[in-house]
Amino acid sequence: MRSVLSIVMLLSACGGGAANDETPKPAPVNPLAADSNSTPPINPLTGGGTAEGQAPLNPLAGAGESTSPQPRPSGPATAIVIGQVYSGALRLSAPLVGIQFDIPSGWQAQAPGTLPLMVVTDGSAPDVLTLVWAQRPADMSTVQVLLSEPLELGPDAALQFGPVQASGPSVSTSVQTANGSTGRLEGIVDQGAAILVLTLGPAAQSKAGDAIRRTLLESMQFVTAKQGQLAPKVSQLRSMLAGTRLERRSSETFDGGFIGSQSMWDFCGDGSFQYSESTTTSVSGSVSTDSGSSTDEVGSFNGSGSSDGDRLRGRWQLDAIGSIAGEYLQITLQDAGTGKVQFMPILPTDSGVDFAGLSWTAVTSPLCQ
Repeated sequence: MRSVLSIVMLLSACGGGAANDETPKPAPVNPLAADSNSTPPINPLTGGGTAEGQAPLNPLAGAGESTSPQPRPSGPATAIVIGQVYSGALRLSAPLVGIQFDIPSGWQAQAPGTLPLMVVTDGSAPDVLTLVWAQRPADMSTVQVLLSEPLELGPDAALQFGPVQASGPSVSTSVQTANGSTGRLEGIVDQGAAILVLTLGPAAQSKAGDAIRRTLLESMQFVTAKQGQLAPKVSQLRSMLAGTRLERRSSETFDGGFIGSQSMWDFCGDGSFQYSESTTTSVSGSVSTDSGSSTDEVGSFNGSGSSDGDRLRGRWQLDAIGSIAGEYLQITLQDAGTGKVQFMPILPTDSGVDFAGLSWTAVTSPLCQ
């Protein structure tokens, strides 16, 4: 059977920061860093806890004959912990999403922590890799936005989704990987949460892949979600972010000059944001002639220039997201020109901010005064 650990190693091989970043200067005061009297925001890849409440009916459960050959595991559900490998038969819970589901005998599952996903393998179907994604809050529009963009699993490992088909609480679409292979996604969007099950690999769309997706979705139960540590602090964290500029600089030198770039996000207290980027180029050198017996310098040159890149304006909001692998902060951006919506995770740190997968320096925004 394809081991969960080997698959997790592939999914977690995410690249580091951009090369050729200039040597950082002494960091300015970070307006997002928590003071000594407050609890700092927690890492978005932490999880745990115990779900409560009685589950409402799963709209997919009992729809036809169950494909799972195993009876439902008895006893309380086990809360998912990052990095823990689970072997079936076992009932698992994602407390911050408010769901429980079964891992049958012969299956393994693990939430690696590098992404808000759970990796599942079925010993009888080694050619199928299954990913389970779940989030609260979420509705059908949330899912449409998420699936409109590629899902980055790591370098050269992205999933592209086809048009989303929705029928009541059920969603489905095709999946294509970077190497051209195909897969299938099915899910449930109901009661303020979304659960998506993706099967990938040579047999992803075979009867084996269909059976895996159906087994997981039929066993899904909604329960009362547990409130995370971030949700009560969203208002406070939003106030801390308002009036902040996130900036990132990089440079590259070459013989006779350099190229520098700067990107900036400004988040204002009135809910507006602005993104801008610029590039500066400087070159210098000399012009000479070669007569064969000697080289004569006839002149020198130097110059510099700058150009502006992408610029965006729109509205932003901050939310606490409960996932199958814990909770994290997310900024929702809506472009004023196109109306396009994007979701970007954000994590304040002591020296800056991790935003959209990159490290940024946080300073006071001169545009939001």
